[in-house]
Amino acid sequence: GRIAASSGATSCTACDSGGMTSFSGDTACTACPTGTHSPVGSTQCVECAAGETAAIEGSRECNTCPSGTFSRNGTACTPCPAGTYAPAGSTKCVECVAGEVAAKGSHECTACFPGTFARNNGSIVSCAPCPPGSAKDEYGEPITPTPIRTPSKPKPKRPPNRQQQASLLARRKEEY
Repeated sequence: GRIAASSGATSCTACDSGGMTSFSGDTACTACPTGTHSPVGSTQCVECAAGETAAIEGSRECNTCPSGTFSRNGTACTPCPAGTYAPAGSTKCVECVAGEVAAKGSHECTACFPGTFARNNGSIVSCAPCPPGSAKDEYGEPITPTPIRTPSKPKPKRPPNRQQQASLLARRKEEY
């Protein structure tokens, strides 16, 4: 974990964190490879635990994989495939249950809206509409879709014809 700055040096200095030396008398520190780390003065590189990563050479410490990713061996955090999810620090992705979906790299699954479904097999990204007549509510009763209604246009008023005009005038005269 210590090196001599030059041959014949009377003192040694500790390797910086992320580097190590394994032989007495070394004059240079060696960077730890990806997936490992080392504290200051270390004589060996330590592998990161599953669910963590040291993605660059010479890492001082391992970092927890973020949610939506996993790591089995500490070398890299890999995004979860569609239809699966993972909380931070995961060693594997978890498949969504039927009726839920997740995009690639998700930290949770999302439930399908009423009238849609998902039969998950680990690769479902979106919910599909239920076939006509197959949707059920939480009590098992069929859901009847509400038809979309377009507002009807009011019928234009036509001016009264001569017979209607005469009839209207006669009624008005009677009223007075």
